[in-house]
Amino acid sequence: MPAFLLSYGVLQFIAQRSVIGAVPWVYQLLVTIAAGALVIFAPGNFIRRAVSEYPHESMVETLLANISSMSHLTLHPEGRLALLVWGAAGLIYAALVIMTVPKPKYALIAMLLGGALVAGLAGQGSALFLPALLMLFMAVFMAGVYWRCIPVMVAAAFLSAVASLVLLLVAPVVAARSLLTFYCLMLVPLTYAGVIAWRWSPFLFMMVVLAFAVPTVDKARLVYQGYAQNVETHQLNGAKLLVAGVESQAGNAPEQIVLYKLPNERFAETMAYQRPLVETWMRRYYQVPTSTEIEWRDPLEQQR
Repeated sequence: MPAFLLSYGVLQFIAQRSVIGAVPWVYQLLVTIAAGALVIFAPGNFIRRAVSEYPHESMVETLLANISSMSHLTLHPEGRLALLVWGAAGLIYAALVIMTVPKPKYALIAMLLGGALVAGLAGQGSALFLPALLMLFMAVFMAGVYWRCIPVMVAAAFLSAVASLVLLLVAPVVAARSLLTFYCLMLVPLTYAGVIAWRWSPFLFMMVVLAFAVPTVDKARLVYQGYAQNVETHQLNGAKLLVAGVESQAGNAPEQIVLYKLPNERFAETMAYQRPLVETWMRRYYQVPTSTEIEWRDPLEQQR
């Protein structure tokens, strides 16, 4: 929220060429910063920091590794459908800006050069792909706000999405779920791109939606099947951990419990048998002491 309000105030100044529209947002920004501070400095964050481990020795290595991770997650086959949607939205915004600016020829050349650079980085799987893509989008949005063809609210939502990624640069690791805030905020500019397309040509808009509908439905089917495949194992492991926790609270902690690995790890976050930190929090949640040994066996499907 602070990033959104700050972005909105700056963009409002750019759009109106005056501080009159931006000043009221300063007061709201201060309030949101104060509220955000309560969350940032909550005691639980310090507890988590105490048990977290940075896999890299220096902050520079952490920054570079996280940039690479975010680009990898974006270019991963699981994220290519989202990339196609972003590409379609980017073309719509680029066309809107080109039709609005007084010198469309130069704008078109700049867009083509930027698009070629991003496409080249994507083809190489470069860690610079995502930063380059976001900078290209940012340039388009800033131009659109300046020439008043893109609403300030839409551009502010995009900058807020980028701000959510900036915070991840100093995180110990960047997991796929870490990008959830970014994806949610990106829905605002993506939705407005759809509105623009509808205004231009309802028929073209429907064709684009139908083109994306087929792979989207297929992806939803695969995701459902993947998580459904893991349900039985999750329920069994959860029941065993719950019983072990109850017995431990009663003073009769078991020496060992046998749990099973997931049959489809593609549809799961980092599991306890993959990272010790996850096991630490799993034990705390179920109140299973460290004296109880946890043995992880192959998936149930392989046991039958």
